[in-house]
Amino acid sequence: MFEEMRKAFGFWKCKWMKEYMNTNTLKDLGSMAVVAMVLILMALPNPPSDPGYLRTVLAAAGFFKWIKIVSYFRGILALRLGPKFLPISYTLQEGLSFLVVMMFFILAAWHAFYTLYPGKISWTFLFSMTYNLGFFGDFDLDSILSEESNAGEVSYSWVQQLLFAVAAMLVMVIRGLADIGVMGNAYNHYHDKAMELFVRARASICLDISMQYGNAWQDLGDVWRHQARRRG
Repeated sequence: MFEEMRKAFGFWKCKWMKEYMNTNTLKDLGSMAVVAMVLILMALPNPPSDPGYLRTVLAAAGFFKWIKIVSYFRGILALRLGPKFLPISYTLQEGLSFLVVMMFFILAAWHAFYTLYPGKISWTFLFSMTYNLGFFGDFDLDSILSEESNAGEVSYSWVQQLLFAVAAMLVMVIRGLADIGVMGNAYNHYHDKAMELFVRARASICLDISMQYGNAWQDLGDVWRHQARRRG
């Protein structure tokens, strides 16, 4: 954490905060935040009786740590790990914007399914069923439409079945084909620029190290004293 603070001050002193706030920095800050939450929860004199809080934070901490470990590959030339990892990483970032757009279609289908469901059902369970339908093509009609609707015992069962046909075509078939095209084109684009991305990644790593262990952060006391004199 102290090294991250030194790096942040170095970028701030050079007026490069826009360059500092990149994807790797956000991952590091997220990892440090969840680890701090774990330490706080473990240090509480009267921790919550429900271990769900601690388990959730531990899961988030483990997730961020594994992502941080694999991000170190971007600067390794051995076995061409860096040139192979970087096109995949940039492709996933491109796919993330596509997934954000598609999540609205998933939410639209889930909202319609939940509204038309004739009985009581957990909204989280129905959302997981809709998610499985859209991304895995795995579904159970009794869980999505209900057994009564499949048996024709509901007056608007035809509406549910028509909705399921439209939603399946939209979020499963069309989304899958579009996803393949978007990810394939993005990977080909970044694969052709693999060495350029690798050199850029190494330059970024060198800059981070120079900010952490250089002398920019050592002038912090001078900055504070100068600000104190200006206030005085």
